[in-house]
Amino acid sequence: TELIKSCIVNKAIDVGQMLSGDRNTLMVAIRSEGYGHLYDVEVRCAACGESAEQQFNLNEFELKPLELAPLEVGKNEFPFRLSKCGKNVTFRFLTGRDEEDIVATQENRKKGLKGGATVIDDSLILQLQYALVSVEGNYSKNDISNFVRTMFARDSQELRKYIQKHQPGINMVQNITCPHCEHTENGVAMPIGINFFWPNQ
Repeated sequence: TELIKSCIVNKAIDVGQMLSGDRNTLMVAIRSEGYGHLYDVEVRCAACGESAEQQFNLNEFELKPLELAPLEVGKNEFPFRLSKCGKNVTFRFLTGRDEEDIVATQENRKKGLKGGATVIDDSLILQLQYALVSVEGNYSKNDISNFVRTMFARDSQELRKYIQKHQPGINMVQNITCPHCEHTENGVAMPIGINFFWPNQ
């Protein structure tokens, strides 16, 4: 967040309110301009389990434009009908601040645990709670939270897939071939580590 803030010329732009996809696109552009478009990172092969250094070409990533029509021009709200329960919902694409809040919520839960207990990973539930704006015209955050926790698994999966499919931004995937077993895997997501902005560290 601080990196994007420092690189944006128009300081009136609220970086936290930018869509996650837009922030990712900016991150890739900043990295490409600063250190070049080639990014070397270790990737584990899904076939043999061995790790090897792979090179991702940042200039070859495809941009994903927004193709859905919002309920209101310029507003981050979109309609969707859940097939199992038949309810009409409104969702929005997550912003950078949403993602930071989700991480902070999970970290706070971990800190509150006692006796070595483990926290349940409910990141998908949290993401839907932040993404849903209304259910059948009901905008109550408490009602939406309860709805997400009790919704049918099929509805949850369909909505998450729909949001992911239409999320605007940049498609950070590439085909790679394992040097150990020569297995070629298509559409491998680029891992982002500390060396993305600080190469050879």
